[in-house]
Amino acid sequence: MFLLFVGLVLILSSNKDVFAQQKKKTGKTKRSSAVKKSQSAQEKTPAETSGNHFAALTGKCRFQLIEGFFPCNSKVAFVQSANGRSLITFIKREKGREILFTLSGGSDRQPNLENYYLSIDTFRMKNGDDDEVGDDGMEGECHFRMNKTATNFFSVKCDVYNRAKGTLYNFYLENITKTDHKEL
Repeated sequence: MFLLFVGLVLILSSNKDVFAQQKKKTGKTKRSSAVKKSQSAQEKTPAETSGNHFAALTGKCRFQLIEGFFPCNSKVAFVQSANGRSLITFIKREKGREILFTLSGGSDRQPNLENYYLSIDTFRMKNGDDDEVGDDGMEGECHFRMNKTATNFFSVKCDVYNRAKGTLYNFYLENITKTDHKEL
């Protein structure tokens, strides 16, 4: 869990420019609502008290970058930040290195309490100490299935692509067995 948190802090630090660019590009950011909408009006969510909410999700992870699915770490990090952007990070451990895959976006929709959709516009990949690579031309979304109070998540399915480059990425966390919420 500690490595996941350290990785998340690094990702948040590296995505500050992306967050600022998005706000500059659109003139605003939309506050994510998966946790906020699920609580009663009397309660304050962690996102409302600190501005940042972190959820560590544990389940069966798999991803596809080009062709065929590969397993990834069972722990996935989801962050709703005070600046209106959210990100989700998937991790693949390979040959003693961690490869971080981060999808982020600044708008969302929630047609009902049990289904939350985060629109994705940015993809980042960080392989150990190597430079981070990214793609700011992404389209698609992550679909989060959860209980009505957002205390337990059941699955996360992210399907994103870059139309101009013809790239397609799929990241899935299914059969989620543990959901830990933290205020950052």
